[in-house]
Amino acid sequence: MNVRARIVVLAVSAVVMFHAAMAAPAVQPGQAGAGNRMPLADVARANCPQGLERYVPGEYYYCVGVRDLAAGKFARAREMLDDAARWGNKRAQFLLGVGYFKGDAGQLNRPLGLAYLQLASERDTPFYLAVYRSAAKQASVQEQGQARHLLQAMMPVYGDATAARRAERHYRHERSDLTSQAGFDEKVCIDGITGEKVPPLHPLKDPSVTVLCPSAQPVDQVLVRLDRYADRLLEGWVGRVTVGDAQRVSAPGK
Repeated sequence: MNVRARIVVLAVSAVVMFHAAMAAPAVQPGQAGAGNRMPLADVARANCPQGLERYVPGEYYYCVGVRDLAAGKFARAREMLDDAARWGNKRAQFLLGVGYFKGDAGQLNRPLGLAYLQLASERDTPFYLAVYRSAAKQASVQEQGQARHLLQAMMPVYGDATAARRAERHYRHERSDLTSQAGFDEKVCIDGITGEKVPPLHPLKDPSVTVLCPSAQPVDQVLVRLDRYADRLLEGWVGRVTVGDAQRVSAPGK
């Protein structure tokens, strides 16, 4: 399989998994599902929910990175995937690992690829572990040594003890801002989550939210979707603290 073909497989598989797992209501390239293959041009135009950046940046940057990878924008794809990897996104770490190890993302660096692959397998995901072990067998003794040194430097930034915990803490903080309003049945607009290209309105502060943003949805419904993204990002991390459902409270005077 040539480089271009491998990029197609990586990018298409990644974006299909992303949208299928999220079941996002926003525009999806084709119907993402088992057995479906999107044309590369569709992957390159995939919708990445802009509003997701505030809540689960690791998922947003991953989506943008995959989209850029499909479009052949390798430098930007590596940058976006690296941003996602710093938020504990194991799929981003895996794509970077394969890309660097095989040279499929415009740059060949086998030790760096091996380090990313080991990071991606940190949660003992069977497929990632198998790919890492296969790559390690193909690497020379020198490359393995270089990868160990790189991993030692990368672990404090990309490892779950830092990256996943940072992502969880960030999401819980941002989520609490919405959760605090869930008892009043306010509606919110989040670009790409409740609709596309919506104005940045805030419930309570802007009573005309449903007029200016017809796609506004109740906070509790939005939380379900946001939780799905966070679940996907932190899937398999043993140190995770479950967020739980929004606690609904009565409005004053009721």
